[in-house]
Amino acid sequence: MGPGEGSDRRAAFIDLGTNSARVLVVSLRNDGVFHVLSDQKESVRLGEGEFKTNMLTSDAMDRAILVLSRFTQLARSLGVSDVMAVATSATRDAENADVFINRVKKEAGLDLKIISGLEEARLIHLGVARGYHLGNDEALFIDIGGGSTELILGGQNDFSFLDSLKAGTIRLYNDFFPSDYVGPVSRELYRDMKRYVRGRGVRSLKHIRSSQFKRVFASSGTARHLQEIASGLFPDLIDVPVDGPVLSLDALRKVSRVLCPMSADEREKVKGVSSRRKDIIITGAAIMETVMEELSLDRVTVTDRSLRNGMLEDYLVKHGLIEGLSIREESVLRLGRSCGFDERHGRHISKLALDLFDSSGKLGLHDLGIGARELLYYASLLHDIGMFLSFSDHHHHGAYIVRNAQLLGFTDMELQIMSSLVNYHRGKRPKKSDPMISGLDGWGIAVVRKCGVFLRMAESMDRSHRSIIEGAIFENEGKRIRLSLSLREPEEWELERWAVERDMTDFKKIFGRTFSLLAV
Repeated sequence: MGPGEGSDRRAAFIDLGTNSARVLVVSLRNDGVFHVLSDQKESVRLGEGEFKTNMLTSDAMDRAILVLSRFTQLARSLGVSDVMAVATSATRDAENADVFINRVKKEAGLDLKIISGLEEARLIHLGVARGYHLGNDEALFIDIGGGSTELILGGQNDFSFLDSLKAGTIRLYNDFFPSDYVGPVSRELYRDMKRYVRGRGVRSLKHIRSSQFKRVFASSGTARHLQEIASGLFPDLIDVPVDGPVLSLDALRKVSRVLCPMSADEREKVKGVSSRRKDIIITGAAIMETVMEELSLDRVTVTDRSLRNGMLEDYLVKHGLIEGLSIREESVLRLGRSCGFDERHGRHISKLALDLFDSSGKLGLHDLGIGARELLYYASLLHDIGMFLSFSDHHHHGAYIVRNAQLLGFTDMELQIMSSLVNYHRGKRPKKSDPMISGLDGWGIAVVRKCGVFLRMAESMDRSHRSIIEGAIFENEGKRIRLSLSLREPEEWELERWAVERDMTDFKKIFGRTFSLLAV
């Protein structure tokens, strides 16, 4: 099924920040599957010149309204029925905000809503956290905007602390430099900016220091640009990404030392510095460096997800389009449904595969752990996802889709394991020399080989797609193992019996044991 086909509605999410405006347009189905139709960003500098007077300038309002008008026209051209638009720091702090909101309504035909700093922080948490698998871990989220910096502590679904500091890239630039200043920045002035940030965040930073968190994410264009600059200047200081690109404090300090003595035009020539940020990249570095130093952060993971993603997730929840699932399961089901997979069959295969995993674990046949069990579950759900392209090679097509669909919440290695399980659920058995698994570590290869047997056996138990075999449990039978099968139609399982008996050879090769069959 292609984007938009069978969709229930189309929606647009507009985030008007102090520095940039973003629009995300998606096609939504009633089962929660969505397709991105457009994702755009424009520099508006709405907060330029505001923070000394608390007034939005006419030029800044004109720029923003022009961009918002284009975003609105884009949404209409794509058949959008719902447009959600929010404004953040620059608008909420402006004394003439009502004038601007009325102009947006009249000239752009858009109902722009101002949100508080805490609501902004909540949506950022929702947008970023839902893109990663946090499990039970608490994480710190940092978002440096043009007018404010949001600091959040939270887990996968809930937050424990939200704050919005009045310290953003444009706000600092307005406070510390004359209008249109494009010269170098002295180390003394840079230290003054850092002292200012510490003062603004003293209470929040103290609270966060006393908290326990295992992971740190930095969203926003500022974090992304700083990471790109560091990668270009100091590639030896860049860590191997796991959840995403990494920015270390050591690399960040070196970046600020390189950029501060330069004029804005000279900075623009540095790889990673955009023309739109050549002046405010220094203030962004001062904010990020201060937060990392005050919280003793060696490194942060940089993410592209942000407030607009939180607006989408909030919309899905409020309209009952997603279930109360983890981001991993939710993204797996979205992918499967978008490809029109046989969900009933997928769920039945996953149940049988987990029955085999759990019961064999109890017999001491493996100790792969809960992480392997979860990956087996997701791979089982998606094992036939390649069917919509080709039946004969659907395992290969399915493996490619799983590997390249950018499923949310998974590491690269987890996606490789799931892709391998899908690939080997039929056809040839995995060998250590196979390119598909050559990059996996010992645990990953063991998961593919052992869980691959469980998935193949589960598929054999439902060859007719009629759920004739309802359950499967390994049990001890003296020196051998018995596989007890619960049958819904005892007289109709010959096809499944033949297929399972054929799997006995693979089982013995991997586990070194044989088993007998008992149908009940």
